[in-house]
Amino acid sequence: MNATAKKKSLFVRTGDLLRSNPFSGYWVASVVLATQERTDQFSELCLVGVTGTVLSHEFTKDDLDIEKLTLLRQPNRLQVEVPCIYIYAAKLNDSVSVVGNIDSPHLYSEPLRFEIGDGQNGKWPSCGKLVPSLGSQSVHAWRKINDYEQWSRDVEAARQSHQEMIARLKAKAK
Repeated sequence: MNATAKKKSLFVRTGDLLRSNPFSGYWVASVVLATQERTDQFSELCLVGVTGTVLSHEFTKDDLDIEKLTLLRQPNRLQVEVPCIYIYAAKLNDSVSVVGNIDSPHLYSEPLRFEIGDGQNGKWPSCGKLVPSLGSQSVHAWRKINDYEQWSRDVEAARQSHQEMIARLKAKAK
């Protein structure tokens, strides 16, 4: 690579349109709403807003109507509906792709701060590094509406599997 060749950025930046594939056959669009430089306490961070946009193919920016993107909203642990905004490490990895950069103030107009919380009062859940499961909540919300019967069976199978695992762990601890 010569000195003038453009290197791939190691970090996401504000406005980056992200593509993730949280489940086979489902791709989700998310947007980096803000970034924070490295501090004495933290590495570079970003606030990612997960949209309700779910596609059945590996999309590009041209596949989306950017002006119609909206953040998914879901109840937090207190059952208060909040936007799906999360704090992540800003380092890009192979599990999430940047497919473009957009002007995103229409997605969230309140001031954005890097404070940890439950989605209320400008404080957001901290989620570690960007992961392949980014946007899984959008797939669940989409399937609950568009593929309810299979979604219900999958949720029940996951619940049973979890209960069986808990029972095994309890038996092993005795």
